Amino acid sequence: MHFFKNLHHFAYVETFVLTLSYLLVGYLVEPEDILFIQSDLSSITGFLAIMTLFFGLGCGLFSLGMLTTFMYLDYPHFEYQIFLKELVLVFIFGIFHIYWIKKITYYRKKNTILESRFTHLSKAFYALKVSHDQLEMNYVLKPVSIRRSLVQIVEKSSDNTQDQWHHLAILLEKSFGISKLTLCTIEDGEFVVKTASSQKIDPTNHLIQKALEKNLPVYISDDAKDSAKYIAVIPASFKEETKALLLIEEMPFISFNEDNMRAIRFIFDYFFLMLHQKEILSRFDILPQFKKQFRLAYINQYELYKKYQINSTFIVFKTNDALVSHRLNDAIEEALRELDLYDTIKRGDTYISVIMAPFTANISAKSLKERILATLLEKEKNTLEITLFSFSDKSLFERYIGEK
Repeated sequence: MHFFKNLHHFAYVETFVLTLSYLLVGYLVEPEDILFIQSDLSSITGFLAIMTLFFGLGCGLFSLGMLTTFMYLDYPHFEYQIFLKELVLVFIFGIFHIYWIKKITYYRKKNTILESRFTHLSKAFYALKVSHDQLEMNYVLKPVSIRRSLVQIVEKSSDNTQDQWHHLAILLEKSFGISKLTLCTIEDGEFVVKTASSQKIDPTNHLIQKALEKNLPVYISDDAKDSAKYIAVIPASFKEETKALLLIEEMPFISFNEDNMRAIRFIFDYFFLMLHQKEILSRFDILPQFKKQFRLAYINQYELYKKYQINSTFIVFKTNDALVSHRLNDAIEEALRELDLYDTIKRGDTYISVIMAPFTANISAKSLKERILATLLEKEKNTLEITLFSFSDKSLFERYIGEK
């Protein structure tokens, strides 16, 4: 696996240039000993250490090959001992480089998951806040929740994506007094209109370009050039890349304020996130009996395991006693850490509680299991069947979950 290939595309070119620079310095300083082999303080080991640790094993061997070629051509006798020593050291440095990149990848992916979970929770919270603070105040006789409406649009509408976007447009128009809007997605660099509109999107529009560049909402107050076309352009993004645009063309002046624009942005983002999650769940028919958030986390963690061998641990509790299952779930909720998730299902007379501990080794999961069991009575523990799995046992885990 080329762990470093995405971080540096020109590693071999730079290795070649730096190695030639090293040889040039040696030629200028000590023409009789270009590689500084015979000097009191040899620098060849330090140079190869820097090249290998920074660029990787392949570049380290490439640099050593260049130095060895000059050693063979320029020195009266080929220094086999020095060559073999440096070769062994390059392999050692290469192992350190791989371990280092694995750790960097591990913590980068962990931060990405934390950020995505925080983003999802913040959008869900804001949608809930808007539902209660604004809509239920405006519609006293007919209370409505934006969050519930979004769930119904995404989950209960037909699988026709065009239909879902149409209902979103109606929701935004009724909730925020928008008179005219256009919704479009960005697919392969092209604008695809999702609402019932015959107009084409002009990619050269100044507000659109500005919104795409900043990945932030842009309003007509920012720039008066496009007043005849749109008054606001609001992007929806996924993984820091703009995926859709909400183009507001007409809106009452009293509703066109910063609070409404901010609320519309969060709702639009939340809708697009829900669409993406639904699309993922439809592509992966995995653990259909579990809740949506648990399944999404399972799919994401499994993708990380396949790509980077970043493992997770599952603690599975089985019991036939409903009271023990209830007490167990209370204990699990108290013991869960920030990244852990759990869900409980029932198969026949058996209650199955599963804890997913991302980025957790088996030994750490055992300590979590012991903390949970410590809160239960001895007779309750005796009714439990407990098993630990990881993604390396994925097929066994899914088979075990399916058994009664």
